[in-house]
Amino acid sequence: MSSLADGAPPARRSVAPAEDALEALLEGLFEDATQVAMRVCGARLAAISVLRKDHHWFKSRGGISVSETPRAIALCSEAATTRELLLLTDVAADPRFRDDPLVRGSIRFFAGIPLIHADGTVLGTLSVMDR
Repeated sequence: MSSLADGAPPARRSVAPAEDALEALLEGLFEDATQVAMRVCGARLAAISVLRKDHHWFKSRGGISVSETPRAIALCSEAATTRELLLLTDVAADPRFRDDPLVRGSIRFFAGIPLIHADGTVLGTLSVMDR
């Protein structure tokens, strides 16, 4: 996937059937939001994650190779659970996250906010990260 971080425009899925048009539009909006977060924050990595039973699945990501993380050890899970901004300037120094694949992949800075539905349900997180 291309990202603004590497200077290429985000890749888009081509839409053949008309019924896929709305889905493609929504996917593009997630991609765009991730790219905007990277640009506004000056971060090289970003993701919008969606909560699943045992995992955080990345709905869109920029500069990140993993597609999901286990909820029990995920940085995103902490932001979702506390329902507050999680800001860590040295993730490696926090033993709660040492097994998160993102931390093992050299992430050192993390800022994540929960995405909360109008009914109060936490849907996922928007996160920016850097090495």
